[in-house]
Amino acid sequence: MSTETQTNTLPEDVAAALVIHDEAKASYLAQRETLITLGKRLEKHRATARAARHESETAGNEWRAAFRDADGELTPEVLKAKRDELDKRELAESYEQLADELEPSYQLAQVETAYARRTYDITQEKATAAYGDHRLAIASAELFATAEGRTWLRLMQRHEAKHLHAVIREDIIGNGATAQGQAERQQAAQGRVERALAKLLDEAAAAVEPAEADPLEQTLQALDLTAYELTGRATNVLALNRQRAEAQALLEQQGQQHSA
Repeated sequence: MSTETQTNTLPEDVAAALVIHDEAKASYLAQRETLITLGKRLEKHRATARAARHESETAGNEWRAAFRDADGELTPEVLKAKRDELDKRELAESYEQLADELEPSYQLAQVETAYARRTYDITQEKATAAYGDHRLAIASAELFATAEGRTWLRLMQRHEAKHLHAVIREDIIGNGATAQGQAERQQAAQGRVERALAKLLDEAAAAVEPAEADPLEQTLQALDLTAYELTGRATNVLALNRQRAEAQALLEQQGQQHSA
């Protein structure tokens, strides 16, 4: 069953939140895929450049050692190792240049992905809350429609009355002769009920295996960040705008150099 089909049976506000979430998620994933592609290309160029640098240095050490061993004679082995040093150095420089040229596009993609992630996070939180509240209301109604659920509800009402009676009997919180004092006692009793209910839920969760998330709940699970995405302070608006401006300036400079 598609998400569109499932949302047709939901309240309008919940369905709207899910649609907005799906659009933001798709936009974020598309932007993230661009970032990952650029990141992998950048890693490949840098890794190849490092390897070529290492091979160039190795060839340089070899021909210098052979040159000394040959007492300055330019043997074929010396000349070959010397050419290898230059070739590998040139190759390393070429890959480093590729990486440098790709860096601004990668940094710009990081910024656009961070903004897309920001939008996705907001919509994911709203959609999860809206759908979660809806599912809780439905599940509660179904539970209280059963004999066991009605019994539980009656006992909880009795539980509330018991806690309120205990607060009144203790006569520590609030003045029973004033409306404000009565409200304070009601609030204190409600706090005790909430703590007791939280304990019951914890005990039930430890004893009973919760139901699996339904398909819509699964689509609302937050996506993990990739290794290529910005995190922490780098994702604040000022930092993002600064990185975007710097990357765009470098890209403009590259365009001018290529057209010259």
